[in-house]
Amino acid sequence: MDEASDLGRLLRRLRTRAFLTQEVLAERAGVSVATIKALEEGRRRRPYPDTVLALANALGLSDAERASLLAVMPAYDRDLGRPRPEAEAVADFATTDQEDARRMTSYSELASPLTPLLGREADLAATTQLLRRGARLLTLTGPGGVGKTRLALQLTADTRALFADGVTFVSLASLADAKLVLPTVAQALGIRATGDQPLGQLLERAIRDRHLLLVLDNCEHVLAGVSEVTALLERSPHLAVLATSRAPLRVRGEQEYPVAPLALPAFGDAVSLEDARKSPAVVLFADRARAASPSFALSPANVSVVADICTRLDGLPLALELAAPRLKLLPPTALLTRLHHGLPLLTGGGRDTPARHQTLRTTMAWSYSLLDAPERTLFRRLSVFSGGCTLEAAESVATAPAGAHLEVLDGLGSLVDKSLLQMREDAGEPRFIMLETIREFAQEELRACGEEVATREAHTRQVVEYVQAMRPRLSGPDQVRAMALLAAEQGNLRAALRYLLDSDQLEAFGHLLRLLAHFWWVRGQMAEARRWANEVLTRVTPSALVQARAAYVAGTAAVEQGDEDAFVLLEQARELARGAGDCRLEARCLIMQGYLAPVQGDLEGGLERLKRAQHLLKEQGESGVGVLLVALSTLLTSAGQLDAAEGYAEEYRALAETRGDLLGIARARDCLVIIALLRRDFDRLIRFVNESLASCLTLGQPQLIMYGLLGLAVAAEGTEPVRSARLFAAAARLQETAGVAIWPSRRTLYEPAVHRIRAVLGAGAYDAATVEGRALTPEQAVVYALRAAPAAI
Repeated sequence: MDEASDLGRLLRRLRTRAFLTQEVLAERAGVSVATIKALEEGRRRRPYPDTVLALANALGLSDAERASLLAVMPAYDRDLGRPRPEAEAVADFATTDQEDARRMTSYSELASPLTPLLGREADLAATTQLLRRGARLLTLTGPGGVGKTRLALQLTADTRALFADGVTFVSLASLADAKLVLPTVAQALGIRATGDQPLGQLLERAIRDRHLLLVLDNCEHVLAGVSEVTALLERSPHLAVLATSRAPLRVRGEQEYPVAPLALPAFGDAVSLEDARKSPAVVLFADRARAASPSFALSPANVSVVADICTRLDGLPLALELAAPRLKLLPPTALLTRLHHGLPLLTGGGRDTPARHQTLRTTMAWSYSLLDAPERTLFRRLSVFSGGCTLEAAESVATAPAGAHLEVLDGLGSLVDKSLLQMREDAGEPRFIMLETIREFAQEELRACGEEVATREAHTRQVVEYVQAMRPRLSGPDQVRAMALLAAEQGNLRAALRYLLDSDQLEAFGHLLRLLAHFWWVRGQMAEARRWANEVLTRVTPSALVQARAAYVAGTAAVEQGDEDAFVLLEQARELARGAGDCRLEARCLIMQGYLAPVQGDLEGGLERLKRAQHLLKEQGESGVGVLLVALSTLLTSAGQLDAAEGYAEEYRALAETRGDLLGIARARDCLVIIALLRRDFDRLIRFVNESLASCLTLGQPQLIMYGLLGLAVAAEGTEPVRSARLFAAAARLQETAGVAIWPSRRTLYEPAVHRIRAVLGAGAYDAATVEGRALTPEQAVVYALRAAPAAI
């Protein structure tokens, strides 16, 4: 029996075993029923390889079954998907029947999408401009599901008039072998080979004088074959190629255009409806949600949750389109909760979408399958990083567990090229970031390979070592950069803290908690500091020192929050520290209790605690601790001993200047501002605030910014009441957003001024100024506050 009959019989057997009719198989494979019948009856002698591959995909064949099907094709060897020598493969084109010819022309007929392209106006304008300026090889790159093909379709539709001989669209997604690219392109162009002439020469001769745009879609897995096509550009002066790929082609003359996920809404305290509607990610999600559930509407009630959903999905169009229809069954809040482990939920793409896009996990798996073994190992291990990593961190963590030798730098470059990582500059350092949807897939693979525990241990160890090395720099001349670097690692800090808790490594947790206490204070992250500390305080631990550290962190956070529990927590920490023999920690607890003395109404007791702390520190060889000097200045200011208070503040300022500690200088100046305010010395007050406000903003210290704004507001009361009202309102807004408190001893300095300004301006003008002040961001408020004279907002 001839090969055509063998192919037909095997196809029929596979189809009937799958319980598929010819009609259903034809629909799934995207071919006509007549093609299926002709193949099974042996009348189609040389089907095009893409037809057979489409049938294999539609039948869901295993590799062995696919090999059996391809083995009986006349144009193929008995090795999976490997064509015979080119002369034999080319000869097949001369015998293509009428059905093949009709299939050829379909490649040139661009799809007309049924949904509008949303959120890509800037990308469309930029790529259109590139083609208009004569780009010969333009590659749209980006992760799977980012919308490269959809952008390419719109781009070709909009620029078709630039190409006299039209646009030819060629999908390469189903090709299993790079050697099939050239024949596939030839078929799409309607080129038939004759004799033994090389196919490349035939293509060159056919398109040499044609003014044509050739679109090559999904190139990442057949890059070698694509390079054969792009080689035609040198000999075809009017040819242009538009490619979509998860990795650049890396050939001469290539213009790469990265297609990023859709922009997310800018987050502040809350996302407004107006801001959300400016976000392409939200617009796409809402549009697809309405298509699935016409009753859905973006509203003030759901806009924050929708914004959170879009953020969790990284603004990835495919993820948004897969998630939106779930609103038929789940309200937005329930959907958001389930998206914390989102890959199982993100399924169910339309029947007319490629199979690899019908679930997000399949899309990720496609990219993963294109990696070599060392790249897969690196990809998996990088998933433990939250919020990205530096090169040094990646090298430390990825090479720590047992496994293949990894060239991390080259591997990172390859993963960036293949759109599985993004690189950006953060605090002057290159940072490698994995989208959360991709990261979830990588974490699944990490668990499946049995590498999770070892890699997380390595990651946590690296984080602790990094924070320990950075801690001294947080109070020195490199303070601004150190703060920025540590702020960039917040996702990793949280991941390490969580791992230490979950694995019951409480000693290490307490150590890291202590190292981060100053960082959290500078950043104004008191709620977070207290939340982590409470995780230990609610557990039973045999270590008194761990409990002491947690109570101290919780107590200092409570001080800044104005919580009455602060004194009790600090007393608990002090007793535990004394029992554990940690004199330094005991001294710091006493200092913070002394700082609280004006609130407690016990100035004498507070002074006694500070003297005890000073004695303990001297025993440890530490005499000039800044927080002690601040506490002494604060307490004596409350006692009305302004000259003595000023002396301690100046001593601290000199100490901080010696160390190059900008934050310490600002803290000392804050003490001097209060003294100047009590003396009504506004010229000195303004000078002190002006000298420190900008550095507080740079470091991100909200409490000192708030106090600076309040001081300038009081200074402006008598001459510029509108300016004063605005500054008071900006300070109040910052107090709310940062979660810091104004202690009663300081509040009495500001509240009378607010009442006087309201009386001077009248309710209407005062309320208007208040609205204007509250609308200012911290950055805008600082700029406004530092102006020499008032100006319109």
